[in-house]
Amino acid sequence: LFGQVLQDDNGEVREKIKNAEKEIFDGNYAEAVRIIETIIPNIRDDVQDEGRFDYLSLNNLFEMYIYTEIYKKGRLVKPTKFNFAYIYKLYGFSLFKLSKDDKAREAYEKALFWNPIGVDLMLDLSQIMYMAKQYKNFIELSKKCLKYSYEINQISLCYYNLGKYYSEKENYNLAVNMYILSHYFKPNKAAFKKLEK
Repeated sequence: LFGQVLQDDNGEVREKIKNAEKEIFDGNYAEAVRIIETIIPNIRDDVQDEGRFDYLSLNNLFEMYIYTEIYKKGRLVKPTKFNFAYIYKLYGFSLFKLSKDDKAREAYEKALFWNPIGVDLMLDLSQIMYMAKQYKNFIELSKKCLKYSYEINQISLCYYNLGKYYSEKENYNLAVNMYILSHYFKPNKAAFKKLEK
């Protein structure tokens, strides 16, 4: 069993998630953290084994296809009752807003445990790494993002991240090319401003 959070739910968990979303929308990140921390102890991460299924919190059929055809070809996936990756994303985002970057990083890493191809999660985590000047981790994650991206805005942000990295490394020719690609996939004001410099 996944623990109490996966057993018959009377709506309490969903209500907590909804309340946490509202607190985040209102900018009450500490309250959102408090709410989410009442859910997290019930999420067991010791259920992933070498059994027949991988228990995951994927977002849609595209991610299911990417996981079973590219990430782990032929592997069967069983969805978790609640989107654990999303719960950890809310947690990580709130912690980040409270300037608790190390804890935020841990939360996003937990989110990726439940959805290892979640590009939105990788993009958020990559920003934490970039701000911490962990450029090696940042570039590795940015390239991984590009591999699993399936939306235009995701692809644009991945190339923008690559542009930032190569700019930091003073490889301006490559940086410019990455910014152009970013702008090509989706008009990106930030990328355009970088190109103007």
